[in-house]
Amino acid sequence: MVAPEALSLAEDLGDSTRASRACGLAVTLIYRTGGTEALRTSEAAQWVERADRYAKPGTVERAVADAFLALLRFYNDRSEEGVAHAGKALELARRSRLAIFGKSAPAWGRSPASSRRIGNTAPYGCERT
Repeated sequence: MVAPEALSLAEDLGDSTRASRACGLAVTLIYRTGGTEALRTSEAAQWVERADRYAKPGTVERAVADAFLALLRFYNDRSEEGVAHAGKALELARRSRLAIFGKSAPAWGRSPASSRRIGNTAPYGCERT
């Protein structure tokens, strides 16, 4: 995985945006290669925590980090926290007109732990609409 090297370079540059994106790409890779069970691993949790740490308020990266935190909570039997993080991500996405809650991946709203449908969402890949 190239994410650790990308994160290290971003840290050396003092670039929190790139650092958060590197973490997001790592989580996306973990999810795409291991499915929802991979979100139960300590590796996934570490990358999500890093993405959260580097994400600045009001940014695409913040919305993505909150979406990752939601997924992590849903798949680790903490659905109430997951709903709260998903709500934050969705609110920021709506406010910023970000399309992170689009049709590109089937993860959102299909967690057996989730108590309500969030919508179909890709864990990463924000575009402005």
